[in-house]
Amino acid sequence: MENNENIKEAKEELDEISRNDILRRMALKAEIERMDQEQRMYEARRDGKKEGIKEGEKKAKLEDAKKMLQEGISVETIIRITGLKKEEILN
Repeated sequence: MENNENIKEAKEELDEISRNDILRRMALKAEIERMDQEQRMYEARRDGKKEGIKEGEKKAKLEDAKKMLQEGISVETIIRITGLKKEEILN
């Protein structure tokens, strides 16, 4: 009878350890998923900023090209200075 009680207690303890291990793994998985989501959001913001900077630089070059055209500077010179394409400058 005493052996059965010891076995019962051992089984209960094993079940508790197993549940705790499962809970720990679930918590770790949730934490990893949260960190992955934060990383994806960070990268999206960073990439968006880079894209915005590129667009701003292009807009500034186009504005400069327009001013240079108004000053009578040749399209070839503007292309050499700004790196823009002829179509971009004339539009």
